[in-house]
Amino acid sequence: LQNLVSQLELLDEKLSHEYVHQKLLRSLSPEWNTHAVVWRNKADLDTMNMDDLYNNLKVYEPEVKRMSSCHTSKWGLVRNTCPKA
Repeated sequence: LQNLVSQLELLDEKLSHEYVHQKLLRSLSPEWNTHAVVWRNKADLDTMNMDDLYNNLKVYEPEVKRMSSCHTSKWGLVRNTCPKA
């Protein structure tokens, strides 16, 4: 995404940090909805650079993967128990 933004800037298409970050957050899979909503409402989203946003989201990746795997079985059925963190 950062590469695409850089290429657009070379063509004099300026995109705000907030616009790009909102696009990134909306593109995340449904498992990320809770975190995406929180980050979309952060006051400093417009001043944060892409690497900072990525690194902040990366922290939550194990939790999102764990929650995703505990809610859906390989047959798409909802499970009643989840492993403890």
